[in-house]
Amino acid sequence: MKLRKPACLYVVVLLAGFFFVMPASAQMYLLRSKKAVTRMFHQYGEKSKINIAENKADNTVHLQVRDSSFRKLDVTCYFNAKNKCYKQTKTTDCAECFDKYFSEVMKMKSYGWKKVSDHLYISKPFWATALLIDPAVPFSFSLVQEHFSRSEHKQLYEGLKQ
Repeated sequence: MKLRKPACLYVVVLLAGFFFVMPASAQMYLLRSKKAVTRMFHQYGEKSKINIAENKADNTVHLQVRDSSFRKLDVTCYFNAKNKCYKQTKTTDCAECFDKYFSEVMKMKSYGWKKVSDHLYISKPFWATALLIDPAVPFSFSLVQEHFSRSEHKQLYEGLKQ
């Protein structure tokens, strides 16, 4: 019995760190509530000491960074009927900024991103996340939860080479 308690505690701590610290490093809002996303927006503004404008609607929260010390950045989060973020879109006004935000997401090794095409990347099936680049919107990409069904996602991911 004594051996199980430390093991259980270790698993809980590991999972808590993985789900709450790891995704926040690249400002991943997927699967978070509207309240949590709003709180993260405010924390980001306070930490970065930048001016942030926030607009809320029934199923979206939109963050606008317009600060003389920071390049233009828009983040829009879309929420489903369960009040969970299923899509987040980041848009900036320069190629260098886009590359920075894009590479932050690609460096998240736990997601195991694989390139499907020039405009689509998918994560490991566990995350069931797709990264979409809309060529019609310059310097913008979206992260979408469950863009494909779980079985389609797994089949596509396993069929791709690293």
